[in-house]
Amino acid sequence: MVIATGKLTWHVRNVAQALIHKAKQKQKGVEMILLPSVEGHEGGKWIVIDSGKVIIHALDEKARAYYNLENL
Repeated sequence: MVIATGKLTWHVRNVAQALIHKAKQKQKGVEMILLPSVEGHEGGKWIVIDSGKVIIHALDEKARAYYNLENL
């Protein structure tokens, strides 16, 4: 599990978009491409990206402090 933080919602969206792009690039040349599953992109406060082996949480500062994922 990877947790990333952005100061504003547009920052969280851009971080998530960059990670999605990177996950797609890693699969170049693979016979069967598995696109990452993405939830929460519209809101931008908490975006979850499931790339198969790794789950990435991109949150704004308030959501990260509130949900405190590190202590689950």
